Amino acid sequence: MKQPGTIRRNVLIFHSGALGDFVLSWPMAIAVGRVHAQSRVFYVAASEKGKLAERVLGVESRDVEGGWGHLFGDIEKLPEGVRKILAGARLVVNFVAEEKSQWVENVKE
Repeated sequence: MKQPGTIRRNVLIFHSGALGDFVLSWPMAIAVGRVHAQSRVFYVAASEKGKLAERVLGVESRDVEGGWGHLFGDIEKLPEGVRKILAGARLVVNFVAEEKSQWVENVKE
């Protein structure tokens, strides 16, 4: 998935939990944004939660329904836009999958 010469500037935070758990992840998102100040921080979450994070935290969001689900299975079906964001990731924070899962293996590629 990683392309040679790609400048990796995205921080992706995948979150599929309830609203309360989502809000509890915000201090981490703020800290990651400060540590990686030159990066774009994206929450990949349900649309409404992502919009809330955009308004409150000033991060960007991507709707989990935008093709990201293919990370759980056939990575070849990932839309090109998703591939580009993922290929440019310097950090991926996972609140959606277990450590030894197909999702994690696909993100590592």
